[in-house]
Amino acid sequence: MKDSFVKKVFSDVNEKYRIMNDIMSFGIHRLWRRKFMECFGDVEAKILIDVAGGTGDIAKRFIKKGGEKVLVVDNNQDMLKRGLMDVLDSGELFLLDSIKWELGDSVDLNVSEQFDFYSNAFGLRNSSSYMDTISNSFKVVKGGGKILFMDFLNPRYEKHSVLMTAHEHYLRYIIPVLGKIFANNYDAYHYLSNSIMGFVSREWILDMLAKFGGCNIKCNVMNNVCAIYSCTKP
Repeated sequence: MKDSFVKKVFSDVNEKYRIMNDIMSFGIHRLWRRKFMECFGDVEAKILIDVAGGTGDIAKRFIKKGGEKVLVVDNNQDMLKRGLMDVLDSGELFLLDSIKWELGDSVDLNVSEQFDFYSNAFGLRNSSSYMDTISNSFKVVKGGGKILFMDFLNPRYEKHSVLMTAHEHYLRYIIPVLGKIFANNYDAYHYLSNSIMGFVSREWILDMLAKFGGCNIKCNVMNNVCAIYSCTKP
């Protein structure tokens, strides 16, 4: 049930996806993504599977940083099309040789290749099973490979403060209104707010990474709003 609803949400908002990210985060999401890429380390001649990566933002950054190729996997065909169209519209046609787009789901990755990196930026929260998504990340990465997730923090699990209370009110009351004003879609952005408010704690994610064998596990919190989780597969 969640799967079909989430697919509809992202199909409805794919054309305004980038603009809404800028509006809702006041542009700060660009800094988060830059920090996310820094956490990869050396990517020279390496290959990446970018899951829930339909818009291709992480894939493009990876190639421009020196990566060899990227497989972008997303369970929404409209988001994949939007990502491909963004590449074509940008005129950076060299990226077409290095990025492959594939319909698939984070809980059941049907790939034969083993990758140097696995990334999932803001997709874990939308998966039908957080545990299966994390488990599958280990199955597609080579030994010594790196796994990276980035997602929003649920303010309910963070240290109580005026800032977190304000953040919770922003999620609950402001974001859906912004969605209605700028994307004419209250329901989609109401879902976005609920998905954050219903998400697991950062401790849970760290525990799961450890459970499935991750080592060198790290958590980098940014602006008390989102976090980057990284680990190495032994």
